[in-house]
Amino acid sequence: IKTNKTNLIITLKEISQLNPIASTKEFRHYFNHLSISPLSTGFIFLHLMDNFKSRTSRLFYYNLKTAKLSQVSERPVSHYTWKDDSHLLVTEMNNGRYYYVLYNIITLHRKILGSNLLFRDGHPSILKGNNNYFICDSYRDKLGYQSLFLFDVLKSSKKNILKIYIPNKFQGEQKCDLHPRLSNDNKTVCIDMVSEGRRAMG
Repeated sequence: IKTNKTNLIITLKEISQLNPIASTKEFRHYFNHLSISPLSTGFIFLHLMDNFKSRTSRLFYYNLKTAKLSQVSERPVSHYTWKDDSHLLVTEMNNGRYYYVLYNIITLHRKILGSNLLFRDGHPSILKGNNNYFICDSYRDKLGYQSLFLFDVLKSSKKNILKIYIPNKFQGEQKCDLHPRLSNDNKTVCIDMVSEGRRAMG
Protein backbone atom coordinates (compact mmCIF):
# COMPACT_ATOMS: atom_id res chain seq x y z
CA ILE A 1 0.00 0.00 0.00
CA LYS A 2 2.83 2.40 0.85
CA THR A 3 4.88 1.73 -2.30
CA ASN A 4 1.96 1.01 -4.68
CA LYS A 5 3.87 -2.05 -5.94
CA THR A 6 2.52 -5.54 -6.61
CA ASN A 7 4.22 -8.93 -6.45
CA LEU A 8 2.82 -11.93 -8.31
CA ILE A 9 3.14 -14.97 -6.02
CA ILE A 10 0.79 -17.61 -7.50
CA THR A 11 -0.25 -18.04 -11.14
CA LEU A 12 -3.14 -19.97 -12.65
CA LYS A 13 -0.64 -21.94 -14.72
CA GLU A 14 1.22 -22.98 -11.57
CA ILE A 15 -1.99 -24.08 -9.85
CA SER A 16 -3.34 -25.96 -12.87
CA GLN A 17 -0.11 -27.96 -13.10
CA LEU A 18 0.01 -28.80 -9.38
CA ASN A 19 -1.49 -32.27 -8.81
CA PRO A 20 -3.55 -31.83 -12.01
CA ILE A 21 -6.95 -33.47 -12.41
CA ALA A 22 -7.03 -35.19 -15.80
CA SER A 23 -10.78 -34.71 -16.28
CA THR A 24 -10.43 -30.92 -15.97
CA LYS A 25 -7.72 -30.48 -18.59
CA GLU A 26 -9.98 -28.43 -20.89
CA PHE A 27 -11.72 -26.54 -18.07
CA ARG A 28 -11.21 -22.83 -17.42
CA HIS A 29 -9.35 -22.07 -14.18
CA TYR A 30 -9.79 -19.20 -11.75
CA PHE A 31 -9.27 -18.15 -8.13
CA ASN A 32 -12.02 -17.29 -5.65
CA HIS A 33 -12.88 -16.82 -1.94
CA LEU A 34 -9.55 -15.49 -0.70
CA SER A 35 -9.40 -15.36 3.11
CA ILE A 36 -6.51 -14.18 5.29
CA SER A 37 -5.87 -16.00 8.58
CA PRO A 38 -6.71 -14.18 11.88
CA LEU A 39 -3.08 -13.29 12.60
CA SER A 40 -2.22 -12.66 8.92
CA THR A 41 0.39 -15.44 8.78
CA GLY A 42 -1.15 -16.89 5.63
CA PHE A 43 -4.23 -17.10 3.46
CA ILE A 44 -6.47 -19.65 1.82
CA PHE A 45 -8.19 -19.59 -1.54
CA LEU A 46 -10.18 -21.82 -3.86
CA HIS A 47 -8.90 -23.02 -7.20
CA LEU A 48 -12.06 -23.40 -9.25
CA MET A 49 -12.41 -25.22 -12.56
CA ASP A 50 -15.44 -25.37 -14.85
CA ASN A 51 -16.53 -25.98 -18.42
CA PHE A 52 -19.89 -24.17 -18.06
CA LYS A 53 -21.59 -27.54 -17.48
CA SER A 54 -19.84 -28.79 -14.35
CA ARG A 55 -17.57 -27.27 -11.73
CA THR A 56 -15.17 -28.47 -9.09
CA SER A 57 -12.76 -26.83 -6.67
CA ARG A 58 -9.66 -27.40 -4.56
CA LEU A 59 -8.62 -25.60 -1.37
CA PHE A 60 -5.09 -24.21 -1.00
CA TYR A 61 -3.12 -22.49 1.77
CA TYR A 62 -0.24 -20.07 1.27
CA ASN A 63 2.10 -19.43 4.20
CA LEU A 64 3.23 -15.80 4.07
CA LYS A 65 6.16 -16.46 6.42
CA THR A 66 7.67 -19.37 4.47
CA ALA A 67 6.23 -18.54 1.02
CA LYS A 68 5.07 -22.16 0.85
CA LEU A 69 1.95 -23.22 -1.05
CA SER A 70 0.09 -26.38 0.05
CA GLN A 71 -3.09 -28.11 -1.02
CA VAL A 72 -5.46 -28.56 1.91
CA SER A 73 -8.28 -30.49 0.22
CA GLU A 74 -8.86 -32.12 -3.15
CA ARG A 75 -12.60 -32.37 -2.46
CA PRO A 76 -14.95 -29.57 -3.57
CA VAL A 77 -15.18 -26.98 -0.77
CA SER A 78 -18.04 -24.47 -0.56
CA HIS A 79 -17.63 -22.36 2.57
CA TYR A 80 -15.24 -21.93 5.47
CA THR A 81 -14.46 -20.05 8.66
CA TRP A 82 -11.21 -19.68 10.63
CA LYS A 83 -10.98 -21.20 14.11
CA ASP A 84 -7.45 -19.87 14.64
CA ASP A 85 -4.34 -19.40 12.51
CA SER A 86 -3.85 -23.16 12.15
CA HIS A 87 -7.40 -24.47 11.96
CA LEU A 88 -10.15 -24.01 9.44
CA LEU A 89 -13.75 -25.28 9.43
CA VAL A 90 -15.04 -26.05 5.91
CA THR A 91 -18.15 -27.46 4.27
CA GLU A 92 -16.90 -30.12 1.90
CA MET A 93 -18.60 -32.35 -0.68
CA ASN A 94 -17.70 -36.05 -0.61
CA ASN A 95 -19.56 -39.01 -2.11
CA GLY A 96 -22.67 -36.98 -2.90
CA ARG A 97 -23.16 -35.29 0.48
CA TYR A 98 -21.73 -32.42 2.50
CA TYR A 99 -19.54 -32.75 5.57
CA TYR A 100 -18.35 -30.17 8.10
CA VAL A 101 -14.62 -30.75 8.40
CA LEU A 102 -12.07 -29.15 10.73
CA TYR A 103 -8.65 -28.97 9.08
CA ASN A 104 -5.29 -28.28 10.60
CA ILE A 105 -3.84 -26.43 7.63
CA ILE A 106 -0.27 -26.99 8.87
CA THR A 107 -0.39 -30.76 9.45
CA LEU A 108 -3.40 -31.32 7.11
CA HIS A 109 -5.08 -33.39 9.81
CA ARG A 110 -8.80 -33.72 8.99
CA LYS A 111 -11.66 -34.21 11.49
CA ILE A 112 -15.33 -34.55 10.52
CA LEU A 113 -17.79 -32.84 12.88
CA GLY A 114 -21.36 -34.01 13.51
CA SER A 115 -21.50 -36.47 10.63
CA ASN A 116 -24.83 -37.82 11.92
CA LEU A 117 -26.41 -34.34 12.17
CA LEU A 118 -24.88 -32.13 9.48
CA PHE A 119 -25.74 -33.18 5.95
CA ARG A 120 -26.39 -29.91 4.10
CA ASP A 121 -24.13 -27.12 2.97
CA GLY A 122 -24.17 -23.88 4.96
CA HIS A 123 -22.22 -20.80 6.03
CA PRO A 124 -20.54 -21.54 9.39
CA SER A 125 -19.17 -18.89 11.75
CA ILE A 126 -17.19 -19.92 14.83
CA LEU A 127 -18.04 -17.98 18.01
CA LYS A 128 -15.39 -15.45 18.97
CA GLY A 129 -13.59 -16.41 22.17
CA ASN A 130 -15.40 -19.77 22.36
CA ASN A 131 -14.38 -21.87 19.39
CA ASN A 132 -16.19 -24.98 20.63
CA TYR A 133 -19.38 -23.56 19.09
CA PHE A 134 -20.32 -22.38 15.63
CA ILE A 135 -23.47 -20.88 14.18
CA CYS A 136 -24.63 -21.83 10.70
CA ASP A 137 -27.52 -21.68 8.26
CA SER A 138 -29.04 -24.24 5.92
CA TYR A 139 -30.17 -23.86 2.33
CA ARG A 140 -33.85 -23.57 1.42
CA ASP A 141 -35.73 -26.89 1.87
CA LYS A 142 -38.58 -28.23 -0.31
CA LEU A 143 -41.13 -26.20 1.65
CA GLY A 144 -39.17 -22.97 1.26
CA TYR A 145 -37.71 -22.75 4.77
CA GLN A 146 -34.15 -21.98 5.79
CA SER A 147 -32.84 -22.67 9.28
CA LEU A 148 -30.31 -21.07 11.61
CA PHE A 149 -28.66 -23.32 14.20
CA LEU A 150 -25.97 -23.46 16.86
CA PHE A 151 -23.63 -26.46 16.92
CA ASP A 152 -21.77 -27.63 20.03
CA VAL A 153 -18.53 -29.29 18.87
CA LEU A 154 -17.69 -30.93 22.21
CA LYS A 155 -21.17 -32.46 22.67
CA SER A 156 -21.74 -32.93 18.93
CA SER A 157 -25.23 -31.46 19.36
CA LYS A 158 -27.31 -29.13 17.22
CA LYS A 159 -29.75 -26.51 18.52
CA ASN A 160 -32.17 -24.85 16.07
CA ILE A 161 -32.48 -21.09 16.64
CA LEU A 162 -34.61 -19.81 13.79
CA LYS A 163 -36.65 -21.01 10.83
CA ILE A 164 -37.50 -18.47 8.13
CA TYR A 165 -39.59 -18.74 4.96
CA ILE A 166 -38.07 -17.69 1.63
CA PRO A 167 -40.57 -17.12 -1.24
CA ASN A 168 -40.28 -19.30 -4.35
CA LYS A 169 -39.07 -16.46 -6.58
CA PHE A 170 -35.87 -16.17 -4.54
CA GLN A 171 -34.09 -19.14 -6.09
CA GLY A 172 -31.17 -19.59 -8.47
CA GLU A 173 -29.41 -16.28 -9.12
CA GLN A 174 -31.98 -14.53 -6.91
CA LYS A 175 -31.52 -16.80 -3.89
CA CYS A 176 -31.10 -15.27 -0.47
CA ASP A 177 -28.92 -17.29 1.90
CA LEU A 178 -28.94 -16.27 5.56
CA HIS A 179 -25.13 -15.76 5.77
CA PRO A 180 -25.12 -15.46 9.61
CA ARG A 181 -22.58 -13.00 11.06
CA LEU A 182 -21.84 -12.71 14.76
CA SER A 183 -21.24 -9.55 16.75
CA ASN A 184 -17.93 -9.35 18.63
CA ASP A 185 -19.61 -10.27 21.92
CA ASN A 186 -21.52 -13.24 20.38
CA LYS A 187 -24.82 -11.77 21.61
CA THR A 188 -26.24 -10.72 18.25
CA VAL A 189 -26.56 -12.46 14.90
CA CYS A 190 -27.07 -10.57 11.66
CA ILE A 191 -28.61 -12.41 8.69
CA ASP A 192 -29.67 -11.75 5.11
CA MET A 193 -33.39 -12.31 4.58
CA VAL A 194 -36.42 -11.48 2.43
CA SER A 195 -38.70 -8.74 3.79
CA GLU A 196 -41.69 -7.23 1.98
CA GLY A 197 -40.66 -8.92 -1.26
CA ARG A 198 -37.08 -7.63 -1.23
CA ARG A 199 -33.73 -8.78 0.08
CA ALA A 200 -32.84 -7.13 3.37
CA MET A 201 -30.63 -7.46 6.44
CA GLY A 202 -32.10 -8.61 9.74
